[in-house]
Amino acid sequence: MKSFQAVADNARSMVQSPRTRRWLQVGVVGLALIFFGLAALKLLPELGTYSWQVDPLYLLAAAVIMVGRGPVGAYGWWLIMRQLGYKLPWWRSVRIVYYSNMAGFIPGSMWHAVSRVYLAEQEGVPRLITVISVGFEVVMVLLGSLVVSSFSLLAWHDAPVWVGVALLMGIMALLLQPQTLFKGINLALLKLKRKPLEVQLTARDMLRLLPTFVLNWALYGTLSWALVAALMPDLPLSLLPLLSGIFTVAWQAGYLTPIPQGVGVRELFLVSLLTGLAGIPAPVAAAAALLSRVWSLLGVAVWGAISTRL
Repeated sequence: MKSFQAVADNARSMVQSPRTRRWLQVGVVGLALIFFGLAALKLLPELGTYSWQVDPLYLLAAAVIMVGRGPVGAYGWWLIMRQLGYKLPWWRSVRIVYYSNMAGFIPGSMWHAVSRVYLAEQEGVPRLITVISVGFEVVMVLLGSLVVSSFSLLAWHDAPVWVGVALLMGIMALLLQPQTLFKGINLALLKLKRKPLEVQLTARDMLRLLPTFVLNWALYGTLSWALVAALMPDLPLSLLPLLSGIFTVAWQAGYLTPIPQGVGVRELFLVSLLTGLAGIPAPVAAAAALLSRVWSLLGVAVWGAISTRL
């Protein structure tokens, strides 16, 4: 028993070591990229022989939505800061959000939050308030994505309707009883030996914040449909809800992994779900997954560049 406890203690100390976590993260990223590369090699013959039809108008539409969607995400964080009692100037909030988003591409899981805390501190916001705002933003982003995914299930004729209804009812219960949500989050934070979120929000506060995050995901779904349509011009508009749900679920899968930006994981989910559920040809699904990644990078880069002028 003592030897087992010693092994457990050693394993715990290794996992808690920043160097070990960094190497584990590098290893997971490497494995994801290897699996994605193997899948791409398998698809390579099909990619070369596929009869491609690219519609630039859909690409233009996706670009317009990408640029127009930019301020929506920043607006969500701006609203959260106002709810916490700090009324930052709107354009400075945009700059803080997109500068920190660019930092999120640096290897390591904390640079996004660290840069947000540093930049907000320059505007007179205490560090703890910014940390709370980032944690709350993550909660609202996930809730918004779940709403879009739930509506996608309701619109998909092959899916059991009760699943979408159950998800929406669960989300509404969390919104109407926000302290239950935060108790669960704080319990998880305590297990991770992190400081709990000191947030007191009412159901009205939650309902006031949620539409912005739902709109952000609805725009993401529409943009994603346009990217697939650019590679498959005869794609029916009726697939918009299903594709919105697929791209949103793939994003969730990538986000919930320890891999920075979910690289490889999101793409694997997209190819599997687009081909398996939506009947999209594998070459189109693979190309759309890569385009989606490029569009995400471009969105951050474009608004990061705009922010330098604000």
